[in-house]
Amino acid sequence: MANRLRMRMLFLHEFRREESEAALRGFVRRMYAETGAVALLLAALAVVGEFGAASSVALPLVAAAYPLLKIRRLDKTIHDRKRMILLELPVFVNKLQLMLQAGLTLHAAFLRAAETETVGGQPDHPFGRQLAIAVSQLNNAMPLGQVLELLSRRCGMQEVTFFTTALQMNARRGGDELAAALGLMSRELWEKRKAAVRALAEEASAKMLFPLMLIFLAVLIAAGAPALLLMNG
Repeated sequence: MANRLRMRMLFLHEFRREESEAALRGFVRRMYAETGAVALLLAALAVVGEFGAASSVALPLVAAAYPLLKIRRLDKTIHDRKRMILLELPVFVNKLQLMLQAGLTLHAAFLRAAETETVGGQPDHPFGRQLAIAVSQLNNAMPLGQVLELLSRRCGMQEVTFFTTALQMNARRGGDELAAALGLMSRELWEKRKAAVRALAEEASAKMLFPLMLIFLAVLIAAGAPALLLMNG
């Protein structure tokens, strides 16, 4: 489990080892502290006689389930980050394709397209942050192939890996052939983006269902209470 947690933290902190190790230590400390606090509360309730039998059953369950719940939340954060990258990737691929068709070299087109993904020099989404790092590396004379490899590693997504691999394989061809390959990839990525947007809409609808039910019950109570009072009167 420790190795899996370490890999999750590395991904969330863009494979900066020192930051990810510090975040991992903080996560583990908070997880054990919160689990211990809940366990102590249940133990105290058992001692004073409140929910004694229930506490004796719940104590080991909480000790086992709470860390898993924290890890599941961490996995959700990773899933959300990957989904945000997937939403932005096809937009970037389209920009890169257009700039290649305009006659720019792959290096210049990638640099120009990546710069447009930031707002005032500050990227506002996960993929933009990775592109900002790539722009800095290119400006420091790092080879494009190495920049693409590092970008793929930081994003940790199959779609980004396919994209960077396609760029590296077609870099020597350049021009129209590379633009055509990006066009095919763009269509596939847009389909995945549509699926991700639909999933987001379904999640939003599910989250709204419970508040709507509460509002409906409140309206029923407000409408039915006067009739019940009159009947009792």
